[in-house]
Amino acid sequence: MSAGRAVYDQQCAACHGVTGRPDSSNPVVQALDPQPADLSDPLFNSREPASDWHIVVTHGGPALGLSEVMPAQVGALSDDEIRNVVAYAKTLAPG
Repeated sequence: MSAGRAVYDQQCAACHGVTGRPDSSNPVVQALDPQPADLSDPLFNSREPASDWHIVVTHGGPALGLSEVMPAQVGALSDDEIRNVVAYAKTLAPG
């Protein structure tokens, strides 16, 4: 989990928030339309399996019909880093 958290803190937290909840007062978040997903929301977090999240992190939101502003991380992150960050992100919602 610590490896996933390190990747999350570096690559994801600016948009999705440190706790998984986007900070609406953050200028980066305010500039995004649509707003980033709230990964701390139990309904959102449990809706899709980790394999779908892996696709979205790897290929970006459009790969599964989600936000155009969710960037692809292929090339920026290794497959292990993507697997780790997805596993960590899935822990952000109370369960």
